[in-house]
Amino acid sequence: MAGSGGAPLTMAPYAATFTFQHATFFASEAGAAASNAKKGAGVGWQRVAYPTDSPLSAYLNSGGYWAPDQVEAAAARWGSNAVEIPMPLFWDLMAEHAVAPMFVFQMVCVGLWCLDEYWYYSIFTLVMLVFFEATVPVTNRNYRNEAMPPF
Repeated sequence: MAGSGGAPLTMAPYAATFTFQHATFFASEAGAAASNAKKGAGVGWQRVAYPTDSPLSAYLNSGGYWAPDQVEAAAARWGSNAVEIPMPLFWDLMAEHAVAPMFVFQMVCVGLWCLDEYWYYSIFTLVMLVFFEATVPVTNRNYRNEAMPPF
């Protein structure tokens, strides 16, 4: 099977790679020629060619990799098939909730109540509002931890 660049796929791992915006690049002499690198440099960066030009029947009839050495070679060539979703920090989630229109309105009301004779009620309301708004990011983080299976 040929890669999208037309070259046959070899399962040798690359010496130097980097990932940028979910695209993997590797060092190669062909990449230097394609990217008009400096004369004499001899090495440039080329995108990993995934096998995308085969007919649909080739993919449907593919049996996958069965031998552990084939799996290791494929993982070395293309990397792991995993998507990393970063967990937001508590303070980032709390900052989003603190600027919500309803919460801002409630804080303004607490401030107005503090100017009146209801200062004890407004302080209690302030503590309860902050406590409630802090439970929402904690609940969201716990839910995300349960929804993401461990690997």
